[in-house]
Amino acid sequence: DCIGLLVQQNLGQIFVIWSQLVDHETPTIPSNTRHPRIKCVGVWETVGLVDLTLTVLAINDTSLLAAVDITLHALTFH
Repeated sequence: DCIGLLVQQNLGQIFVIWSQLVDHETPTIPSNTRHPRIKCVGVWETVGLVDLTLTVLAINDTSLLAAVDITLHALTFH
């Protein structure tokens, strides 16, 4: 919900926005950023992989976005 969908000419700003979020700053979002509804988010993971990825990317907030209608999560055990 913080960023939205950047238009093509603003994609280069994602690293600045990401740094601002990681530093707990209010991100500078371009005014022409779109905020569409997301019908479904599906995640398929091996146990613990998504959590490790979130840690590496410094994502602390794993709450569901208000713009998402359905989430699906599949696990693989081996």
